[in-house]
Formats: sequence, structure tokens, C-alpha cells
Amino acid sequence: QFAEFLAAQLPAVEYTGVDFSGVAVSRGRQRCPRFLFERRELPIADFSGLPPFDTVICTEVLEHVERDREILAALPQGARIVASVPNFDAFGHLRLFRGTDEVRERYGALIEGLQVEGIVLSAQNTLWLMHGTRSAAPLAAEESSAPALGSIDLGACAVDAVLWTDGTRYTQD
Repeated sequence: QFAEFLAAQLPAVEYTGVDFSGVAVSRGRQRCPRFLFERRELPIADFSGLPPFDTVICTEVLEHVERDREILAALPQGARIVASVPNFDAFGHLRLFRGTDEVRERYGALIEGLQVEGIVLSAQNTLWLMHGTRSAAPLAAEESSAPALGSIDLGACAVDAVLWTDGTRYTQD
């Protein structure tokens, strides 16, 4: 969906989509053949197989994964980061952010010049849009550990998701 939006709004942009789902990558290739789509697990430790980039856009991801800070910490220093996180609980959310201070507290050390703005979806629901540049700060050693007890390794189970705009069902075995 995001690739389609970019293709329509910024026809000269170069874009590489990354997803853990081979089905989603295949669908992206079909719908936006001029863009590159790669199946990768996050965090990405080696960017050598991807085209050079200056900006990472991460929407509706960080609230769903245990290793959210590791994903950001793995990005090259100086990369521009644009990401969103919610203030509301929903299926699959591991965390939510009640205000901009909570977003800054969690990601501020990793994103230099972090700016956070609210996008109001409804009276109760806000997405926090954050942007800045990947700082030189490393992730603290205690934060780069194995997932917490009770977390689910999606690589070990089937994933079933529905693309909300057109009802397309994606599955990952």
C-alpha cells in the first residue's frame, strides 16, 4: 500500500520494500513492479544486498515486535528515520505510547533530533509520527537480549493477516 502511494505521489522516487512475509513481498512485486521488494527478517544485520538508501520508513511495525529498538539500532548512522507508533491497544500491539514523552523516552537516544507529532485518527486514537536521524548511540547491552518470556517467535508459527484496504488475505507458513 505504501509503495503504491509513493508511486502515485512521487513517480521519480526509488523505493525498496522489506517484509518478513514472502507473500507480502510477492504481492508488492505484482502491484508495483518498478520497485524492489525483498524478504528479510528484522533487525537487518547486513545491508549489502540492498540498494543504497538515505531514508527508512517504518510504519505500523515497531509496536508489534519485541526487538523494536534493535531494529532502529541496526540502521546505519546518519540514515533518516520516519516511523509511526500508536497510542491505542489493538490485536498484536506489544506496546502503546500515551504521549510524545513516552515516544521520546523509548527512541530518543537512537534518533538524533527526534521530533514527534500526533496524527489524530479519532477521539481516542492517535498515531505518533516520529522522524529524525539515526544517532551514533549504540543500543545498551541489556536491551539487545533474547525476547522476553511469553513472546512469540513468528518464524515458528503460521501468520495470517488481512490487508485492510482491499481485504486481501496474506498467510505465512
